[in-house]
Amino acid sequence: MTAFTNAGRNLIAQKQGAGQPLALDRFVLANIAGLDHSAAVDQNEVLPQPGDIVWQGAVSASGYVNPDQVVYSLLLGSTLGDFSFNWVGLLADDDTLVAVSYVPTQLKTATSGTATGNNLTRNFLLAFTDAQDTTNITVQAGTWQIDFNARLDGIDDRERLANLELYGRQRFFNDGLLVEESAGSYSIKAGSGFVGGLRVELANDLALADPGVLPKDVWLDVALTGDLTGKAISITAVISSSAQVDTTDGVNINHYLEKIGTIEANGTVTDLRSQIDVAAALVDELLAKASQASQSEVDTGTNDTKFVTPKTLENRLQSVGFESGTVLVFPQAAAPTGWTKSIAHNNKALRIVSGNGGGAGGSVDFTAAFKNQSVAGSVANTAAGGSVTVNNHTLTESQIPSHKHITGMQADSAKQYYGLSSVNPSLNELMFNGEEGSERLPYTSSTGGGGSHNHSASFSGNAHGHTFNGTAINMAVKYVDSIIAVKD
Repeated sequence: MTAFTNAGRNLIAQKQGAGQPLALDRFVLANIAGLDHSAAVDQNEVLPQPGDIVWQGAVSASGYVNPDQVVYSLLLGSTLGDFSFNWVGLLADDDTLVAVSYVPTQLKTATSGTATGNNLTRNFLLAFTDAQDTTNITVQAGTWQIDFNARLDGIDDRERLANLELYGRQRFFNDGLLVEESAGSYSIKAGSGFVGGLRVELANDLALADPGVLPKDVWLDVALTGDLTGKAISITAVISSSAQVDTTDGVNINHYLEKIGTIEANGTVTDLRSQIDVAAALVDELLAKASQASQSEVDTGTNDTKFVTPKTLENRLQSVGFESGTVLVFPQAAAPTGWTKSIAHNNKALRIVSGNGGGAGGSVDFTAAFKNQSVAGSVANTAAGGSVTVNNHTLTESQIPSHKHITGMQADSAKQYYGLSSVNPSLNELMFNGEEGSERLPYTSSTGGGGSHNHSASFSGNAHGHTFNGTAINMAVKYVDSIIAVKD
């Protein structure tokens, strides 16, 4: 509720009586606990307690509507906040509280980081005789006063109409908002789309009420609801056997209705949505707007802004990729498309040469030459011949064994001997010993040293050799000459 205070009325009368201008220059915002915004304003109202005042500042703009009506406006930008208020006051330059308005509690927020603050506008329309002359206001309110609701509603509707041109009356993405049946119950699947140009989105499946007697159609009732501080999409499911049309409710909000399915008499669901596969539609849209390169443009490479189809690309590759008759080695099971397998060579190795390629040679298959195999054969014996010759050697005295020589002789058959005395051989005395078994014989002194000696020898023999008889391994593997080439 909005009203003049008694102090305000008195100030207006005083200024008019004295022929003085009335200067209203400040707004005061307060948050008063327990204030009923629907109650009538106390005409003896005074300024709230300092602890209840949340903001005060100069009038943003003023203007006259007609000679007896003037408007004072307060514009609160997104840099102001954060606070809440439910009381608005308009003050004169002498601090007289002229007018008061009780409002529902409003939250004013300031931009902080990525969170954008809100913008609010508050207006006082004062009506009294000769209001324009008394306040000395010479500017019409129409030149600056903005109806933000109308302005924002216009923006919303322009966006809706733009979406309507793009998507038509309805368009749903993939399975979004599909009517489904499960064990006799029905629901609308979560997803997104457009109805009447408004974007709709269900974060979760929406359960439907019992449709009753079938068949029935399922409609979506979509509206943009809210106020200046914010709006949201309202989605309501309507189950009816009657056709539905767009409507405008009692608070002038437009409702757009679209049929999205039918629950048939047997309980099955017929999907009536206009559905689009997002990925496929994006490709189709791009292709529809893009230009296709002709085969000539692809072959000559004269355009870098058009797209190429797989067919024109294949034709180009086949024509310039390799000349007909080109031979390549492919380490795979079969020849690729456009190539024919050659059987001219089999079970052969590749040999890299610095000269001309294409030649072939060898006589043994690759797998035969390099298989696991052993060597077999025998070694023939050869008799060795020759002779050894030992040379003569005369022994020296030192090499003769030590020995003596007997000088005496036997005298008779009675075994009596004569000879030099063995007792004193140096006297060379004769002696005689008739005892049997103890004959004494004269000896010379010992001579010879018993030393060792050697014989020289030589060997003469014949040269000989051994022969091997066996099966040789043939390593002459078959091959195909190849070259290594680098493309320029």
